[in-house]
Amino acid sequence: MQEYYLAKFSDAVPMQLKGITLGELDAHWHRDIEIIFVLKGSTDIKIDGNIFHLDEDDLVVINSNSIHQLKSKTNCTAVSLKINPDGLSCGDTYFDCNSSIDNDKGRYYSLKSNVAYLVKENSSKDVTDDYFNLATAYNILHILETHFKGDKANAPMQKYADRVNRIINYIETNYKDAITLTQLAEHEHLSVPYLSSFFDKYFGVNFTTYYNDVRMRHAVNQLLSSGDSIENIAYDNGFTDPRSFVNLFKKKYDTLPSLYRKQNSDNKNADTEDDDNLLSLQQSVLLLLAKYLPTKLSNEPETDETPAEIKHLNAENISINSTVKTLKHTFKVFTSAARAKELLFDEVKNQLAELQGKMHYEYIKFHGLLSDDMLVYTEDKKGNPHYSFVYIDKVFDFLLSIGLKPLVQFSFMPSALASDKDHNAYASPFNVSPPKDMKKWCDLIEALTLHLIDRYGLKTVKSWLFCVWNEPDTTEYIFGFKRDEDFYELYKATYCTVKKINKSLVFGSPSL
Repeated sequence: MQEYYLAKFSDAVPMQLKGITLGELDAHWHRDIEIIFVLKGSTDIKIDGNIFHLDEDDLVVINSNSIHQLKSKTNCTAVSLKINPDGLSCGDTYFDCNSSIDNDKGRYYSLKSNVAYLVKENSSKDVTDDYFNLATAYNILHILETHFKGDKANAPMQKYADRVNRIINYIETNYKDAITLTQLAEHEHLSVPYLSSFFDKYFGVNFTTYYNDVRMRHAVNQLLSSGDSIENIAYDNGFTDPRSFVNLFKKKYDTLPSLYRKQNSDNKNADTEDDDNLLSLQQSVLLLLAKYLPTKLSNEPETDETPAEIKHLNAENISINSTVKTLKHTFKVFTSAARAKELLFDEVKNQLAELQGKMHYEYIKFHGLLSDDMLVYTEDKKGNPHYSFVYIDKVFDFLLSIGLKPLVQFSFMPSALASDKDHNAYASPFNVSPPKDMKKWCDLIEALTLHLIDRYGLKTVKSWLFCVWNEPDTTEYIFGFKRDEDFYELYKATYCTVKKINKSLVFGSPSL
């Protein structure tokens, strides 16, 4: 499971807001009230011994002290919002909120809208708005209190919350000491058989499984954060001998601890994730949440998934113009792909060919034509440029074969030509810095444009569209430059280079 912060609140805001890509999350417990909102895919969640299947758009509230674990066999993206009930003085109210077992899905809309707004208003901000965040947290709690308040007596786990709390704290405190079920039973003044049955019923696993998960969690943290030997890590985390630790580790992770360390020690965790990749993850979550962003927040449930602000018109008051006009299928002008490199993959080509065979689009837009994965631009030791248009030819040959004309987006900056080799967007990476040498950039554009004309003919290329890469008005952390003047210079130089070759070539603006 991967976690990444969607917002980092100040100490005044007792919440955590994270995006999570679900795989497996072992049984655990916390004091926070947690909202899990599935945006893509599906997952199984076990809460206090009960298993629920959450599909896309499902939302569930995990109450304080509830033992829960998640398991997803497919890629599942979700938002996790944790609210500390002590920090907001909302006591130990029990909430019965689980859309996966509720036929009335509409009454969850206002909750989803508040979560969506919380993500939107805090994304890509260095300083968050404490007043807004606290107000939204209280609004969420108000919705839960008003519409989802449950009967604590009907929640067996809540009845034993104090005991569960003591057991968990005891194990977390003493996990290094190779504790046994007998020791724990003596601490709780219970018989061993009763405590064993209690674990099975309320933790959903037996004592040994839960205890091993706790020890393994701490051992993995030590494995990735230190250079300690496998032997010392085993002893430090309560294993009686290194062999038992290695065997258990291999059973759980299907690899040896040493290989796991080598594969994962260089990966940054959620708290240290690089800004570009984090921004990419935040944007993907925002796109999935967009449909839950009405014009205003509401704490009232809806009767269906439709925002309350949408009004239905009275058809009797509509005047219809009887003039008949031909419907123009303008939606069929453009389709899009992601990266130019992906247009070399057979599965993508097959899908696009099938789509084009049914829809007959005119143009296609994609980015990364000049990115390093297309192997277009290199320099020798003396700084002399070398071009290769082999991959570009393969892409354009395919597009033309299925009747698609390209929007030739000159993107992004080859790293050998970049003024800032570390200014990358996303994990691909795509370099989005200005060129270190504008003349070399223009020479590249000229060489590529002349090559396209030579290969496909001027008449064909004149029917295409040209531009530089998209969204220059975004921040420097996405596609923009530090100085607007640098973009204006890049645009003008690229435009003039193309127009110098032939004034009839169509050069437009990027997305704004």
